[in-house]
Amino acid sequence: MNGELRIPSRLLSTALAEKKTKALRLFASAKLEGHRSEIQPLCEALKIKPKTAQRLVKKIVGDGWAGSDGTFLFPRSWHKMKFSKRGGLYITNALQDLKKFEALAFAMGLKNIYRKVGSPHSNKRRVKQEDFPARYLSRSLGLSDRRFERLKASAQRCKYISVRPQVKVIGKAKDFEAMRKNLHGIPVFKKGRHTVVPDISKIRVLI
Repeated sequence: MNGELRIPSRLLSTALAEKKTKALRLFASAKLEGHRSEIQPLCEALKIKPKTAQRLVKKIVGDGWAGSDGTFLFPRSWHKMKFSKRGGLYITNALQDLKKFEALAFAMGLKNIYRKVGSPHSNKRRVKQEDFPARYLSRSLGLSDRRFERLKASAQRCKYISVRPQVKVIGKAKDFEAMRKNLHGIPVFKKGRHTVVPDISKIRVLI
């Protein structure tokens, strides 16, 4: 399963939003092998169970990503799938770990959002980036808030992104007790000489 492949950004985004990352992982691994890939040994290498493999192959064929005769997958070209070869996620080997693949796709999705918007604290070696609320990012990626947080934590563990929590100063330390009582539903805590509340975290994409 050695080779090289660039998975289009739009396909990654679709797979994330429609919960098709398992199917995309299998398809991408098959595409790494060329125009034909034998299903059973490929799924065994990826540790995909037979029933799950049947379901994923059916989904891949149904979405028009590949053809199949039941024994082999015949991945279609990006041109036939109407995807651009430019941009996307570049890989050079099989994707053995599903969680890492999902985390990688998530990080790439964030990277695309930041590239489109631009940032005052970007440079030539960094992707353009802003600090966005988690709700905005999850909606932009087509993810539920819960799934967004799970994938963010996974991408952080894999070191595909870094997350730095931020706080906003709302008063002095002596104001803590009064603010804690009056600001319902908002975490309030002391930091040095100030009373603060959580602010939007800074996320940097490292891929």
